[in-house]
Amino acid sequence: MKAPSIVLLGILALGGCGGLESGSFSKTKHESSLMAISTSGGEQGLLRSGRSLNIAINKDLKLRANTNYTVVVTNLSTQTELARADLLSDMDGLIELSTVAHDVGEFDDVGERDTLNVKVTHPDSGVLAEDDVPMMPSLPKFEAHGFQIDEVQPPHLFSADSTGRPQNAFVVGGPPDEGEVAGPIYAAGKGFPTGVETVDLYIVKDGDRWKNQPMPQPSDASFVAGPVLGKLQNGTLPPTSLGWVPETKHVGIYDILVDVDRNGTFDYSFSAKDGADGEEKVGFTVQYGAAWLRLKAAMAGKHLLVNLAYTSSSRSGGTWANSYSQSSKIYSYVNPPVQKGSRHGYVQKLLVAHQDWSQFWNNPDKMVQGGPGGFGRIPINDHVVQGTGGTPQQGCTNSPPVTLVNPNALPQNGGQRRKFDVVFDYGKDGYYDLGVDFLDVVSTRTDGALLTAEDLKGIPDDQIFGFEVN
Repeated sequence: MKAPSIVLLGILALGGCGGLESGSFSKTKHESSLMAISTSGGEQGLLRSGRSLNIAINKDLKLRANTNYTVVVTNLSTQTELARADLLSDMDGLIELSTVAHDVGEFDDVGERDTLNVKVTHPDSGVLAEDDVPMMPSLPKFEAHGFQIDEVQPPHLFSADSTGRPQNAFVVGGPPDEGEVAGPIYAAGKGFPTGVETVDLYIVKDGDRWKNQPMPQPSDASFVAGPVLGKLQNGTLPPTSLGWVPETKHVGIYDILVDVDRNGTFDYSFSAKDGADGEEKVGFTVQYGAAWLRLKAAMAGKHLLVNLAYTSSSRSGGTWANSYSQSSKIYSYVNPPVQKGSRHGYVQKLLVAHQDWSQFWNNPDKMVQGGPGGFGRIPINDHVVQGTGGTPQQGCTNSPPVTLVNPNALPQNGGQRRKFDVVFDYGKDGYYDLGVDFLDVVSTRTDGALLTAEDLKGIPDDQIFGFEVN
């Protein structure tokens, strides 16, 4: 094995090792270093199957303050749009490191030799930054001038159903609807070292980083199941049951780890790497299925209520909160138990001037019959707060917390507390659809649990709101 050298850096012209903290911004088609692209594996300028795509914007791009910018990811090989995310700049015109596409290449929409195009756009300015990102195979060989560097890449491991089809979410609480998958949880993968016949597999509670850490054991808080013996076939892990069937008490986020050499440590060096479905991202979620949501909504007031206002861009570094200062940022984050579908939902995030629970949100006289949930709907466009970045923010619910609003940009109220509610509008049609859309009026809780109207009984109306800004 040859030691890494400047040969490797010369070949990877779009960026070398390390994350965005290095300050390395790739050249875009505008011939300036305006956008940095990295992945959940820490690489820049290239992407491997199963990883997430992150971007950071250089301050030299000089974005407007408090403005929504859209990032579009397209597969140039098929001319298919893969992801679209609205990112809100802060009051200085900056956008922090953000995830814009998840589990790229794990489904049928991206091949290992495809090229992805990433654009930052704004309706008034067009394309502001653009770059192409090549997909790379799991075990690349870098060659130049007669030299070859073989840096082992981690195997591509993913959660799956019994057929080996990748799955991001598994449902509990009733028989799965069409398109949903229940347990047991399977793992599958490819790109394992040749010559290895057996590996150890673990299910663990979600963690941001596993590199060079001991594999969780039954006495550890993060342990769920394992080790389960996986038998490889020519570098491929066929669908392997992990023997765990989640129940309603298990709703949450999880990772799957594979210990290739079975030494009890998540190795991550130049020559030896274990694998994870969940390194620097969520591996899979266990969530309530549509059957459970229908039953819960029908039995208890038809609403799906959950805290949506969050304090940090980090899943592990923040909390759901209901009171914010003028100088703080407010992020939006959906707890996995209330996400929908095997690939999660794409919603319009609406900040609404606070409306009274009894007189508005839960008032039959305000509801229009019908709607996709069949429980009625309430028009809310007239109450959406302006000044939150221009056009309403849209994005995937399966993402780290994303900035929802800069409090300094909100309408003033003579120094008084200002109250707001939040709607995640799945139909993106300006209606709050009962039993379908999510509503944050959960000011009495600081967790991400799913609630219904039944849970609000006995609470005075003046304590039922999304969040307040002091």
